[in-house]
Amino acid sequence: GMESSLRLQDGTSPYDGRLEIFHNRQWGGVCDDNFSMVEANVACNQLGYGKALSYFCCSNVITKSQRRYRQINFYGVYWLDNVKCSSKVKKLSDCHHAGWGMNNCGVTEAVSIQCEEFENSLRLVSGPDKYSGRLQIYHKKVWGAICDDKFSLIAASVACRQLGYDGASSFKCCSYMYGADGWHLNNFGFYWLDDLDCIGNETELASCNHASWGQTNCRYNEAVSIKCYVNGALRLINDNSTQTTSGIVQIYQNGTWGTVCSRYSFSRSAANILCKQLGYKTAFSYDCCSKYAHITGKIWIGEINCYGNETSINDCPQLSFNSKSCMHQSDVGLHCSEGEVRLIYQRENRTGQLEIFHKSSWHTVCGYRFNMNAANVACRQLGFLKAEKINCCSRDTEHKEVFLNEFVCLGDEKSLLDCKQRYQRMCTYRGDIIMSLTCSNGQSYYGDIRLTYSTFGRVEIYSGGSWNSICIQGFSSGSALVICRQLGFKSYKSYHVSYKSYADATGGILMDSLNCTGHEQTILKCPYNIYTKCNHNQDVAVECTALENALRLVRGSNNRTGRLEIFHNKRWGAICDDGFNDINAHVACKQLGFVSFEWYHCCSVYGIDEFLWMENITCYGNESMLANCSHSPWGSHDCSGYETMSLKC
Repeated sequence: GMESSLRLQDGTSPYDGRLEIFHNRQWGGVCDDNFSMVEANVACNQLGYGKALSYFCCSNVITKSQRRYRQINFYGVYWLDNVKCSSKVKKLSDCHHAGWGMNNCGVTEAVSIQCEEFENSLRLVSGPDKYSGRLQIYHKKVWGAICDDKFSLIAASVACRQLGYDGASSFKCCSYMYGADGWHLNNFGFYWLDDLDCIGNETELASCNHASWGQTNCRYNEAVSIKCYVNGALRLINDNSTQTTSGIVQIYQNGTWGTVCSRYSFSRSAANILCKQLGYKTAFSYDCCSKYAHITGKIWIGEINCYGNETSINDCPQLSFNSKSCMHQSDVGLHCSEGEVRLIYQRENRTGQLEIFHKSSWHTVCGYRFNMNAANVACRQLGFLKAEKINCCSRDTEHKEVFLNEFVCLGDEKSLLDCKQRYQRMCTYRGDIIMSLTCSNGQSYYGDIRLTYSTFGRVEIYSGGSWNSICIQGFSSGSALVICRQLGFKSYKSYHVSYKSYADATGGILMDSLNCTGHEQTILKCPYNIYTKCNHNQDVAVECTALENALRLVRGSNNRTGRLEIFHNKRWGAICDDGFNDINAHVACKQLGFVSFEWYHCCSVYGIDEFLWMENITCYGNESMLANCSHSPWGSHDCSGYETMSLKC
């Protein structure tokens, strides 16, 4: 079974990466305490590879250049610590260790190993997923490409079986790549094999007839790429070809694609496993009823039930291929997450090279035309308040795949993939314009401003470690406009002396005579006087004009709790609790700038509101705004003021 199996993660090839072991239905890390080459050799032998070439402490993994390493923090469970092996041990779990799950290890103490490749090993590189890519062979300690002269589907199938797959579905000549129609990636490296002629029963590609090693007349545009398949492979089918993260689930079995039935016992745990197996992080949502596409043909799986920690649906305890009582109206549909971002080569945990998770692997982000709007979106997606600066550009020494599209962001999107995209030719070959940025870690900086409430209230500016007021003396309408725009609003409605009902001011009074024209980017660009004799009875307050369909939480104890309201047609209104669910709550909290929701409540727990805007909201989970979900016509409902929705994000 899977118990005590090993795998390598986040490496550059099947032979290197973070060492993980399977125990109690879950993959976990191995701590680097007391780890040595003896333990690395045991692990490499258990994995079926040659001897260990090296090991790395401190959550470091080797880079593609093989001349440096990078740190990837490990946030999973550690199963083994203080591992000590003898050279005669066959399995890492048989070595002496502190006990399963017993450790004192942090996120920077995972061990990684590098094992020796076997002569004539194969690998796929630069593909959109693990099943496809440019075919390369390892010979005399050098990786080289395969020339497309005389290459056939039979040769591709031999290569796929050597790689551990069941066969090949296609191959491409002429240095064309999978993942982008019409895209080719020239091969300026070494060719090992040419004129391959396989019968089909060979166990490895090198056993086929071919020209002498390294003897080839192939140029840079003659490298071959292949696409493999495996029984149990998954895909999503969607009539809308632009939607690659959602669709009807199909599984490949015995040469035929078939669907999965949702009629019995299908759960979110199973949806998460399917999405992870497809190369995504998790499932946003799942449903029945074939809404993504019209499907005919085989239904393979009639029942599936998973715990949620499996790596494949084949590991789920309940999996039935009896689908006689299922119809295609009950086919499982999934919407998987996509587009997570991370910073690598980090400094202070907030500065680093930006990468985006796309099609089952991490891609670098092209710095060409990447601006502060996109940087702010990326930093908020990472959990920071905003972007501090763009550090464009670094050179990609690892030659990772570059995300081929330019992001055109307004700045208020919740993720980079919510921004508009356009193909950027400059990103396909320039490895010296890789995006790096610095995010604000949530602390306030000199010149930051805020209002007492979300869209209105006393104006406060951060300086000297505290929030300070602004005196209304000499204050101009242009200043109110700059303040609201600096806070992300469209304009201002009014300004006035701060009401006594607002919370008491706690800081000093930083300035008076603030006189902006309205064209400045921040109030620090405006003329003002810092030697003020004002008191807090003269604090200025501003009311900003909210963006259409903006959300807010009111009457709560903090900014992430309260009655949910939406700004529409120049008026705030409540949300009716009829049909409100966890997906709606998730979309609302994401729009408000939070990660997700903690709870939601019906029945006006934060006070009644007789004016309501929305009812019967149905979200799929991928919407950037609650108003983008389907709902009853604006203001059309049968709810009373005692049925308003409350939320904690």
